[in-house]
Amino acid sequence: MVSSNQPGSSDQPGPAARRLQRGRKVLGSAFCGLLLLASGACSHSFNAAAPGFSGLYSGSSAGSGPVELDLTNDDLFAWGTGSADGQAFALAVLGPWAGPAVVVFEGASPGGGHLEPSPAGLNLQLPGAPEALELERTGDAAGGSRGTYSGLWRGSGLELRLHQRGNLVAGQGRLEGQPAAVACAPTGSDLRCGALLPDSSLLRLTVERRSDRELRVRGLGGSLDLRRSGR
Repeated sequence: MVSSNQPGSSDQPGPAARRLQRGRKVLGSAFCGLLLLASGACSHSFNAAAPGFSGLYSGSSAGSGPVELDLTNDDLFAWGTGSADGQAFALAVLGPWAGPAVVVFEGASPGGGHLEPSPAGLNLQLPGAPEALELERTGDAAGGSRGTYSGLWRGSGLELRLHQRGNLVAGQGRLEGQPAAVACAPTGSDLRCGALLPDSSLLRLTVERRSDRELRVRGLGGSLDLRRSGR
């Protein structure tokens, strides 16, 4: 951060100018995020790096009890796993640090949510909750995504980059060229997943693990096989 200037100094920008510069950087990052979602490309002149919101967050409310979230983000998406009043969920956000989200609780169908930054950390809207929860950052993200579903999977018209933590899976993908946020929870031996698209469509999918190198996805008008393309 630039130090405050003495009155009359012309070497450094004053407080008003610094606020304007910060505002331009924030707007540039937000605009870049929209461009990235639309086209997968962005000029470096817009300061494209997403803010570092990866971390552990916690909070509570009368309606949902204690809430914890382990969140990871990159330049295009945010994803993570957590729990609300003891119920585990997976979450993926259609945006690098704020935006609509898909949330899947264990034993429940995928639902819509929302995530955005707040002065304390994050505001998280869970499916069915009357209001957003304010979560405070409490530490660094746990990291790691080892599991049988973790990795890059590709098939005809569909690509998934999945991250597994315990039994929960979240990540991102592209469906017929459109970016998608993906969150999954186990149901029997399969995964029940939600895929959120830019037009707010929420697709409900079932993912079956056929082998260490093959997944079968149902819910796209038929079944589609994906092959592992990397970790």
